[in-house]
Amino acid sequence: MILPAILEQDRESFEISLNKVKDDFNYIHVDILDSSLVPEKSLPLKDIKIEEGIQYEFHLMVEKPSLYIQELEKLNPFRVIIHQESKEILNEYPLFIEKFNTFLGIDLDTNINKDLSKYFEGCLLMSVKMGKSGRLFDERVLKKIKEASSYFDLIEVDGGINKNNVVLCKSFGASIFAIHSGIYEGDLKKNIETLKTLVE
Repeated sequence: MILPAILEQDRESFEISLNKVKDDFNYIHVDILDSSLVPEKSLPLKDIKIEEGIQYEFHLMVEKPSLYIQELEKLNPFRVIIHQESKEILNEYPLFIEKFNTFLGIDLDTNINKDLSKYFEGCLLMSVKMGKSGRLFDERVLKKIKEASSYFDLIEVDGGINKNNVVLCKSFGASIFAIHSGIYEGDLKKNIETLKTLVE
């Protein structure tokens, strides 16, 4: 499954990115950053509107995901990702699992919390350091994908994914791919066609 990934700072840029891919995809990955977990900021969740025919996966790279529950409920996402690195993860994950289809996010340099993993069907593994998009794929994630296969039914990979590494990630056990630069840079339509052929 390919999910175009959007990380923008303002509403206009977000809409431009969404409009470029919404005819080819119904499911969109949206990064939400508030400078608490990583230095960068994104378009606030409250500024994102429901789009007909589009379902969002929200990737909360934030220290306190519970602050976003009300806004998330309004947007009715198909999936929410909360990070293992969040300070309140141990207290808040049951509430998220109750309310949403929730994956556990794990940064590139963080070890998988095996005790926490048993409560989640799936995980998102960062293949770059969390933060701004455009960073290069780090092959260290391949070992982590293989390890995660022992704990999770579904594995999503996020960061630096493109036509040159998506098959490799798939061969190690990943089945969901959040892709930004690999879709938006260069010939967008050709990138989408190539990636879909490789993955699906």
